[in-house]
Amino acid sequence: MKLGIISFLMFILCLTFNAQALEWQSLSKQQKQVLGEFEKNWSSFDEQRQAKMALGAQRWIGLDSEERTKLTQKFEQWKALSPQQRENLRGKFKNFQQLSPERQAKLRAKYKRFRKLSREQKLRLREKFKRNKQKQTKRPKHQR
Repeated sequence: MKLGIISFLMFILCLTFNAQALEWQSLSKQQKQVLGEFEKNWSSFDEQRQAKMALGAQRWIGLDSEERTKLTQKFEQWKALSPQQRENLRGKFKNFQQLSPERQAKLRAKYKRFRKLSREQKLRLREKFKRNKQKQTKRPKHQR
């Protein structure tokens, strides 16, 4: 909860100062450590990107080691995706963001239930989904 409040306040702070570039020297020591690889190019980033990066660094600092490990693994998975797979996921995320909050909540709840299923149950469900999808593509459009 405390991390959520801090993140929210950092977000508001970033919006407030969005019109001004963040000088590298104005970052905290911890933020500089997290963003160290960007120091040389920092001044070339626009204000919005600097603010997002500073906020991201602040969030990273607030994570415990388990959360950092999970995020690092997810990032490695992301990097392993092909550009086409990444673009596909970005499109799905964009579509999700355009759904109503109620629909998003329903999908999150379904996903949460799916995650709790055993591996075998997940495989059966995926196979069922594939069969249903194949049936739909075989039917003429006017019957769908």
